Amino acid sequence: MEQAKEILDYILTGELWAKAMQANPDVQKADKLLSNHRLFQNIERLKLGDRWQNTNYIFTTYEGGAMHPDTITSWFRKFIIKHNLPRVSVHSLRHTNATLLIANGVNLTTVSGRLGHANTGTTTKIYAHAIKTADEMAAQTIQNILNLRKNQTG
Repeated sequence: MEQAKEILDYILTGELWAKAMQANPDVQKADKLLSNHRLFQNIERLKLGDRWQNTNYIFTTYEGGAMHPDTITSWFRKFIIKHNLPRVSVHSLRHTNATLLIANGVNLTTVSGRLGHANTGTTTKIYAHAIKTADEMAAQTIQNILNLRKNQTG
């Protein structure tokens, strides 16, 4: 656990985070939101003193404890209704994320790691449909390249 915290600290305070912040305004916005949230939590921590539960989670109860998963599900359901979005589950966002990454050529090892899968075999089994589609797109891309070269030389 301590090593994971050190790695996270390195990523969030080190060169990797600085490069990501420069390259992407959305990362800058997320960083600002998370910094503000951390400030709010620190204020709550000071108010509660010994009653604060130091879980090191980003999203917590008002006392710092772990949120019940239904809290996020309930919030998400209200959010999609309020904004007239298609009714999907929070978990479906995970699948959408993975499918979009695969469809856009992100390698399977990276996708698997982001999903927290122990190995790429798990990712391959679950996302076989997306991998097949990505492979078909790759085949079409090669075909287009070959046709372009054939037309240029012919």
